[in-house]
Amino acid sequence: MSGLARTAGVTALGTLAVPAGLFSAIASIGSLALLILVSDARTGSTFAFFITATAICFFSIRFLQTLARKARALVEKINTQENLSLNPQNMLGYPSPAFLVFDKKNRKVAICNTSTDEYLLRDFSYILSWNYEWTNVNKMEFSGLGNRVPGTTMQTPTFERTEHQQGFCFVIEVADENNPRLTFPMAETRAKEWFSKFNAIFNG
Repeated sequence: MSGLARTAGVTALGTLAVPAGLFSAIASIGSLALLILVSDARTGSTFAFFITATAICFFSIRFLQTLARKARALVEKINTQENLSLNPQNMLGYPSPAFLVFDKKNRKVAICNTSTDEYLLRDFSYILSWNYEWTNVNKMEFSGLGNRVPGTTMQTPTFERTEHQQGFCFVIEVADENNPRLTFPMAETRAKEWFSKFNAIFNG
């Protein structure tokens, strides 16, 4: 398997591992509670569901632990070989196998790939700007009751258009004419946190 295909595959698994682990853990706890508390639920299908959910949770956690171990090992390897102080606490893009990690002291950025065990080093000047972005989505939502329907006791529902923000991502513009924007989809709180981290790393 080529490095690109391997990276894409591990990235997809890493993206699925977090929600799969979370939902399977909830399902495992719920089915265990049923088995303990509800006698009528003590069936073979409930037990099989509990075993399946527990197995998915276990393998999801093990997979994420493996990704974390490989990421930290690669960062330590770079630090040793290049005499740097890359901070493994700030890996932008993890749990994807491709991520960025930073050395504030020596003003270096490492672009890492644990699938191929390769990396590229860049100066801080490689990072041109950063920000977080989102998509505005308009929705119609129920806002209450309106006028009474003539001849009845019923009232018509009323709706109003509301705007929601979704699809948050952290975006970096870099000095690469072939790939000038690096986009990292994440939750709103994480995007804002990384924005603050970049301010501290590059301007602190």
